[in-house]
This record gives sequence, structure tokens and C-alpha cells, in this order.
Amino acid sequence: MNKSILFLLCFFSITVVADEKPLSRKEMDKKNKETFNQLNFLHEGLGMHISPGLILFADVREKISKYSRREDSMVEKLWGIPSVDGKLVGVFNEKYKEMQVGALGCVACHSGKAAGEFIIGLGNKNIDVGRIGRDVHNVELLWKYAIPNPGPKNAEYRRVEKAALDFSKDLGDEKYTNLTQGMVPTSMIRKWFYRQSKMTIPEDMPRAQVKVPALFGYKDKRSVGQFCDGGGQGKLPGWGIAVELAAGQTAENVRTFVQKIELAEDLIGDFLPPKYPFAINQQKAEKGKNIFNKTCLGCHGDHEFDDQGLPEYTPPKIIPWKVVKTDHDRLEQIEGGFLEAVNKNPLKEIIQA
Repeated sequence: MNKSILFLLCFFSITVVADEKPLSRKEMDKKNKETFNQLNFLHEGLGMHISPGLILFADVREKISKYSRREDSMVEKLWGIPSVDGKLVGVFNEKYKEMQVGALGCVACHSGKAAGEFIIGLGNKNIDVGRIGRDVHNVELLWKYAIPNPGPKNAEYRRVEKAALDFSKDLGDEKYTNLTQGMVPTSMIRKWFYRQSKMTIPEDMPRAQVKVPALFGYKDKRSVGQFCDGGGQGKLPGWGIAVELAAGQTAENVRTFVQKIELAEDLIGDFLPPKYPFAINQQKAEKGKNIFNKTCLGCHGDHEFDDQGLPEYTPPKIIPWKVVKTDHDRLEQIEGGFLEAVNKNPLKEIIQA
């Protein structure tokens, strides 16, 4: 056969695969939220978790709720952890060295319900971390004495159990925990930095409490700091794992899954807010817009949208506290001692002040 003909036959026999069409913002939002919904950072049995075996009771509760056909649960009412179709959100049964360890995932705090709809990325304003800590700690103490000999994995079991007990005790400490419902108190995270740097924990350390923020527009918000309070370098991924460290995770373990932390940062970076669920009175909306432009625009900025009507986010403005005059407890945490402790932490490559 003529060589040129053979070449042409070979050339046209190759299947040309076109580049995959990039996902739209809505498609990416859906995909990322599905992944985020299943994300937790339990590693080597450590992190935000409860004592081994206790998760079985949550599994039993779930089965009971299916028969009772209740959409919510006692846990949701008492602690504020959302449930969907009778299943607690962000509570996972993970296997670790023949143990069943209950891990708390990101979505337990970073989701909520509005107008009866479960929304990932909405800050959970109902979660009561102080009560969760106190209640779980009491149950874990009883559980510890109910399992006097956990078997051949005794030392490993007790290691995981101790980390869970220490976490729940810290979380429920009335001196440091949030006075209102909201996220894990910043004071608890600060204590980890002081301990790691072998510095004395201040007796008058502020709680620096805050409600769980919504994650919409997170990519641009973190560019000026994790919480826009001057306490955390937002361009690095480590602050996203600070609660896990406060919960007993080790710096050595964190180094092994930095890519997973970066993935989480990327996932939430493009979260879109839900569509307003109710009918809009255009006359009142226009009146509200005029009021916003006159009194709010200077600090909160304008609202921009792309050609599909989806929000475009820009880096937030930094407004001095003396202007906004909001609760200053959050800002009081940013003092020399804390910044020094952050700069001495063992994960300086990913956590910086």
C-alpha cells in the first residue's frame, strides 16, 4: 500500500476528542455543594469527633426518625444541627482501625434552613456549640466508664477517646464558649496557638464570638483576611483547619492532607446564594433601593451581576470600627500576644497572622 495512503488512513482513524465544555456557574455551584456536603477532616482518628462507638446512637436515632416520619429531630431542636429527611447533616460514621468514630463535617455549621429549604453555604445561626460541648462531654464520660476495656486496640482507642473528651470539654467551657448560638468560639482556637507556642493563656482573653458567616462570595472575601478582622492571612489555606487543630488534630497530620484543605477552599470559593423564595413587591423594592443607595452603599458597596443575572463579588471594603461602631469583642482578640503566638505556630507555612 502507498505510504501516503496508509498515513491518511491512520490520521483519520484517530478519534478527535473535543475539549469538554466548561461548567456554568450554576453547574459548578451544584457540583461543589454536593462535594462539600460530604466533607469532613477526620484523619488518623483525630479532629472534630466524638468518642469511638457513640455514633451508633445517632444511627439508631436516624432509623427511628424514618418510622416516626418526622422531618426534624430532638438533636436539631436542642443543638441546632440541621436534619434533612430525618438524617442529621454533617454527622459522619467513619471507620478507623476497627473503630466507628463520629466525625463532624463542615456542612453542619456552614448550612442552614431558610423558608423551609435546606441551603448549603448559609451560616448556621441555630447551632449551640456551648450546649453541644457540655452535653456531649457528660455523655462521653459515662461512655468511657461503660467501656472499661475496649479490646486489643486499647491504647489507640483511648487516644482517640481522650482527644474527643478534651475537645468537648473545651467546647463547653463556659468561660470561653460563645454566649450566643454560633460557631466554635475563636477563644478556643486562640488557646491552641498559646499552647503550641508555650505561652501563658491570658486570664482575660475575649471570647471573640461571632455568628457563622455565609460562604457566598468567599473567594473574594478571604483575599482581605479570613474574617476581615486582621487576625488571619486569608490567602493561605491553614485557617480553614484551625477548629480541627483546636479539636485535637496534630500539625503532623495536617501536613499530610493540605491538598484536601485547599480543595475545600476552592469548593466554597464559588458558592452561589439561593434565589429569594418569596414574591417581590417591585414598588417597595425600588423604594428600598433608594434608601440603600443613600445610607448603606458607602460601606456595603454596590450589587453587581453577570450576564446571567448571577452575583459578581468584589473584595469587601475595610471600614474602621470607630465608624461602624459594632461589637468590638472580635477586634479585641487581635493583640500582640496572640499575633506572637500565631507566628510561633508549627504550621507557619499555611497559617499566618
